[in-house]
Amino acid sequence: MFCMSRKNMIEFSKHYSKLSEKCRFKECVFPVKSECSEKIVKAHSIQKSKILAHIADKGMIITMDPRRTFFTGSFEELGIKTASTFHGFCNHHDTKIFSDIENKDYNSTLNQNFLFAYRACAREYVAKKEVLCIDKDLADRTKNSIFISKFMADKLDIKNLINYLNKFHKELFKPKESRNYNVLTTKSYNLPYESLIAVNSVFNLTYDFNGKVINDPMTSKDMVLLFLNVFPQNNKTHILLSCFSDELDKFRAFLSHIDTFSELQLENLFSQIIIVHCENFCLSPQKWRRIKIDKRREIVSIFQDTMLGPTKSNYLLSTAPINLFKFLKK
Repeated sequence: MFCMSRKNMIEFSKHYSKLSEKCRFKECVFPVKSECSEKIVKAHSIQKSKILAHIADKGMIITMDPRRTFFTGSFEELGIKTASTFHGFCNHHDTKIFSDIENKDYNSTLNQNFLFAYRACAREYVAKKEVLCIDKDLADRTKNSIFISKFMADKLDIKNLINYLNKFHKELFKPKESRNYNVLTTKSYNLPYESLIAVNSVFNLTYDFNGKVINDPMTSKDMVLLFLNVFPQNNKTHILLSCFSDELDKFRAFLSHIDTFSELQLENLFSQIIIVHCENFCLSPQKWRRIKIDKRREIVSIFQDTMLGPTKSNYLLSTAPINLFKFLKK
């Protein structure tokens, strides 16, 4: 981020707040507009009554806004009515499409895995569309090379996400009984206890465990994406890591490596992925406050660092991992 005086920082912050509201995305992502109801709902990317209410303390959770966290150096407390929401579906499609994960416990079905990943993709698309609008304004207004470069990267991200949404929609267009959910491959990992953390996110993995480049950190072109969902339910913590089956070869070595991991290694790995790669997560306030303040600052600091530059090639095998799952264990 380029340097600004305190006065300019305050003015920038005010403008940014207004711009964020102006750029709020409010339309249905699902392409069959003839079926849409008029109302665009504030959809939860993380299920409210089954997941958020379970990890909340008096209706509140800890989450973060990437822009606010960058400036404030802290995560924020939000009510579960607001946390993880996005305006990406009309009431009809939000209710119809996600019924099997909204109204049923997780049973490891292909359909449920598909819907968890689709919702993460839709939410990421909405978030990127909003960021694109913001960065275009800032690039035009400031002529700053950082914002110009970010705007160009945003456009590539959007193009890539549209391609992924099209893959999901190709199956969702079909009658439910005719869908091929095997177009998505999901690896499911379970921890034998509930950790009060929930994640619904999309990310591009930069390197595998051997430091081999999976996605070039210097470009957004042709990124291959992973979908991550984490949630506690029925005395377990479910971790769902998904990719499209036609891109499985890109991740095969990475996924095979994880298959050899112990429970502790799984905890450390996915903690690292969440902190480095994921923006859409919610934590128990009660558990978060019990983490020592220096450790909380370290977690936020790592997140801030990932916003400023590419990750190191050995980041997945950190020698001093932060175990979020143990910190947030029920």
